[in-house]
Amino acid sequence: MAQKIKVPFLTKQGLLQDLRSHGIPITQLIKDAMIQAEKTHDHVKRLNGSPYLDQHIYPMVKQLREYCAMHHISFSDEFIAAILLHDVMEDDRKITPAIFKKKFGENIYLIVKPLTKPSHRSGMSYEQMIRLNTKLWNHAKKSNQYSILIKLADKLNNYTCDINNIEDHPAWVKRNIKEAEKNYIPYTKKHNPYFHKKFVALVKELRNALKT
Repeated sequence: MAQKIKVPFLTKQGLLQDLRSHGIPITQLIKDAMIQAEKTHDHVKRLNGSPYLDQHIYPMVKQLREYCAMHHISFSDEFIAAILLHDVMEDDRKITPAIFKKKFGENIYLIVKPLTKPSHRSGMSYEQMIRLNTKLWNHAKKSNQYSILIKLADKLNNYTCDINNIEDHPAWVKRNIKEAEKNYIPYTKKHNPYFHKKFVALVKELRNALKT
């Protein structure tokens, strides 16, 4: 069966072009957030070796830019910065809450904090990580609309990239499907038709791919 899932990919220059073409100014805050994202994630790769920034961080900004335009939600530079920085405190423990707030402000911190996993994760089994993810999601979905949107885009991006893991990591993909069905499909069915449609279609395609 032909692969229908398109893995996201967007370079920094592609993102800047996308923002400018939609009349979004590249403020100093956005520039600073990009610099920090590069410092934190430039060496990070996906399981298949793809650059994390180009396959995850930058495509998420574009997807949420499209979502906000469609749903008439303000796409401010603070929101853009929060998307760019959503994994920074989690992946770079030198960026403490105090340092983060000093560099990027309280508003962005309050968006990113509910998305940040604790530091004591080494040695966790996948099942333990899933339980932790569920706990964080239960907290995040009670926080604010921007944290929720980032988490939904984050998970949709991660699950979409699972198409690259079908052959070498099928158990990983199956567990992520279960996580989507437990946490994100029920929530979006009630609260977000846009993401619900995408999660349901994606899980269907991943299940089909696992059968081939």
